[in-house]
Amino acid sequence: MRRIALLIAVLAVTSAACGGDEPAPGSGSPEAERGESISVTSTDFGEALVEEDGRSVYMFVPDREENGTPTCYDDCAQAWPALEGPVNAGEGVDESLLGTVERTDGTMQATYNDLPLYYFAGDSAAGDVNGQGLFDVWWLVDASGAPIEDPPTRISIGSTDLGDVLVDGAGMTLYMFVPDQEANGTPTCYDDCARMWPPFEEAQSGVFLPGEGADESLFGTVARDDGTQQVTYNDLPLYRFADDKAAGDVNGQGLGDVWWVLDAAGDPIQKVAG
Repeated sequence: MRRIALLIAVLAVTSAACGGDEPAPGSGSPEAERGESISVTSTDFGEALVEEDGRSVYMFVPDREENGTPTCYDDCAQAWPALEGPVNAGEGVDESLLGTVERTDGTMQATYNDLPLYYFAGDSAAGDVNGQGLFDVWWLVDASGAPIEDPPTRISIGSTDLGDVLVDGAGMTLYMFVPDQEANGTPTCYDDCARMWPPFEEAQSGVFLPGEGADESLFGTVARDDGTQQVTYNDLPLYRFADDKAAGDVNGQGLGDVWWVLDAAGDPIQKVAG
């Protein structure tokens, strides 16, 4: 994902609680003039709602926790603009699930199954799903009105004390294991090793969404002994370290001279912080 998408996604989460007094959810008047349509189309995460130009629409978990009251305002709403309602039912949409809810500025936001709907500013074209799973609170919506809570596998480049290294979608550092490299990319970390170094596994969806600085052509997977798929980068199986507690931690770097972080090209960085 481009830099702008990542930056505004952070703004979305840190500012999501902003806004004024929240109105109670409500339905639009039957006489209200309807605007654009939403329909169901195929995406990387299955059949999901899109607006009439094919742009993905999303729900926001805090709205659901507030019984359908919109909670995304200010900086959040700049990153996640509300889909204005009411809207028409396009192909695959259950018209009985359509509705509206009033926002604090008096505008009406489209809802589906009582979930307020939003765009993501990081989606620039029809079919983009860059907002899916961001911070585990933004999800696509299926034809039944249920969130599609299936996050993609995200890898990007993050800043650490060791420089710019490979990280997962939450900013946690990813590592390679020298014995895997010596085994031509076959995972060799199991049992007690895997408890300290959990393998970075593919999401159920099998979708890779490269973040800033990551080379999509270097993504891959390799089968582990239990049949799960471990994500690889430049043919090196990737692991997290159990003693890394926050984004940017590199506590596993250089342990036993066999655990190393990776740069954007997928090469191990064999130096220690400090």
